[in-house]
Amino acid sequence: MFNNPFNNLDTLRNNVYWINPARISFYVPKSSFPYVVKRRVNKTRFSLVSKFFDQPLPFIISEQAFSDIRQPVESVVRYQIISDFIQNIDNYEQSIWFKKLVTDLHQKGEARHKKLSMTNLDEVHAFFNGYVIALYESLIADGFDLSKGKDVAKVYIDADGDILKGESGFHRFAIARIVGIKKMPVRVQGVHALWADGVTAKKPLAAKIDQYFSCLGVSASSS
Repeated sequence: MFNNPFNNLDTLRNNVYWINPARISFYVPKSSFPYVVKRRVNKTRFSLVSKFFDQPLPFIISEQAFSDIRQPVESVVRYQIISDFIQNIDNYEQSIWFKKLVTDLHQKGEARHKKLSMTNLDEVHAFFNGYVIALYESLIADGFDLSKGKDVAKVYIDADGDILKGESGFHRFAIARIVGIKKMPVRVQGVHALWADGVTAKKPLAAKIDQYFSCLGVSASSS
């Protein structure tokens, strides 16, 4: 039976690869992919159409559907906030991040980080002391530990073979890149169709991705 090289590509999203975060220079938000934008527009109008477009991006993304945005990671606000925090880690109350949360607290009665809600200054301090600083110190001391079950950063591979940082795991990525950690786990969420060109049953996409990361001096493992 013919082995279709495009079968079960979604399972490739589970594979974990290790890479030096310094090799990732650009960020691409998922919302910048035309496929996702089209899905969102239709979702507000046609329930039947939204069911079709509410699927995740295909693993092999066509040239038309691939994002044309390449934002240098240093220009991403979250990256700048982390960089400033690290510079002020011994006095984090002077950091942009802390000041922003305190401003939100005073103006809105609540400061948020993802799903975490902070309603008083003690909770903001607890967030920094119990989470942010602990995360920083853990990465410095031990690097990344997959056994802790934390989010693995998501990346894409563009037509030229450049690795683009997605949205997941951005704070860990920023810390690792700024302080010079050499190994970080990532999961590939999709590849540009032109980069995947030449995939066959004898040379499946999984093997091409493995070879690509091996050339970077890192390895892959299935999660």
